[in-house]
Amino acid sequence: METPSNLKDVSLIVTNNDLPIHRQLTNQQLVALEIALRTGRSVRSIATELGLRYDTCLTVAKGHGWLTPRTYTKATEEQSRQIADLVTAGSSVRAAAHTVGISKAVAYRVAMSAGVHVRQPGNGITTTARRVEYLRLRLSQMSQKDAATAIGITRRTALDFDKGVTKSGKTTRRERFLPAGGHAKTYNRLMTMMLQRSADPAARNAQPQQRAHIDVTRVISSRYLSIQERERIADLHQAGTGVRAIARQLGRSPGTISKELHRNRTPNGAYGPHQAHRVAAIRRLRPKPGKLISNKRLYNYVVDKLKAHNGWSPEQIMGRIQLDYPDDTTMRVSMETIYEAFYLDVKGGLGRVLGVTLPSGRTRRKPHKTVGERPKRFIDEMTMIDQRPAEVEARVVPGHWEGDLILGAGNKSAIGTLVERSSLFTTLVHIDGRH
Repeated sequence: METPSNLKDVSLIVTNNDLPIHRQLTNQQLVALEIALRTGRSVRSIATELGLRYDTCLTVAKGHGWLTPRTYTKATEEQSRQIADLVTAGSSVRAAAHTVGISKAVAYRVAMSAGVHVRQPGNGITTTARRVEYLRLRLSQMSQKDAATAIGITRRTALDFDKGVTKSGKTTRRERFLPAGGHAKTYNRLMTMMLQRSADPAARNAQPQQRAHIDVTRVISSRYLSIQERERIADLHQAGTGVRAIARQLGRSPGTISKELHRNRTPNGAYGPHQAHRVAAIRRLRPKPGKLISNKRLYNYVVDKLKAHNGWSPEQIMGRIQLDYPDDTTMRVSMETIYEAFYLDVKGGLGRVLGVTLPSGRTRRKPHKTVGERPKRFIDEMTMIDQRPAEVEARVVPGHWEGDLILGAGNKSAIGTLVERSSLFTTLVHIDGRH
């Protein structure tokens, strides 16, 4: 069938009367769509030329089986080796694709599978993830300077993060930052909490306030990874070495290397040894602020429940808060955290501050007994069967009875037996169906 120069002039072609008429397309449009697809054109370009909706044309084409499955071009082993060598030598993936003579898409797939190229997310997504990390540090009562040091930004940038603004182009004018990606919802929630805290002087000056005095060169213990080991991990990981191979070279557990690469990587997925070392050093700082002290919303929620009529128990508060805030992971607290905050002054001393008691009425925690201190199961001591006296074993003393239970098929019937041990006199006891 000859393809017309203009798809709209499809009336010059003998139409296929076997084609069903779509409720949104005429018979002529169906024929034009089929002819154009057989020439290898895309559905979108055909829909634009015919003046039709793209999704309508796509649905019709799929229903009639006019679309050929998409095939992906693959690189040969020699081409894959050349791409990996060129990118490792410092060439860009685009330049390597042009040199080898394959498409950029194939070259990117080869480079990423070889571990010589890491896909970078968009700037908006990267910045949003970084701001989320910064805001979480700030809301945990970390100072602006320490939070900026932890994620590797300047004080000027940290000030913009605090205010939720960003620099506009090449000018110095600031405008509101618009989050992007999967962290957008989390960023909006954290930014709202940050602005509320900034407007409340009491929350802004919450205690304890800890400062991070970080000496990244000091080796604390051989238990912790040193900066030299982290630099070695970064080099081997960039070269495509596996986790177990890195662990063997460093003499560490594979789990240590795996957790290091996942916990201390940057928001864009890359691993920077110096930033990872700073984050790990800050994470080790003690004492850490209590969870209720550092989260004002969570503190107010727990206090309201403790002061309610009859008072809520820590177990009830722990269960209820998950129902009241199902999507807010910051509003989570365990009953042990509430118990500690209630009884211990260093954790808040809620019992003394609020002047209330828990439903148990205790002013002090009841210590849990160890295994050796637990009460015995039976009041009277039991005599083990291997410790019974000799006259019982010989069956010479009358009056010793031995009981047993006989169960029928499927445990539906049962008979109890009592046997006098010396005379072997046996008594059968009928047991009804509710045994």
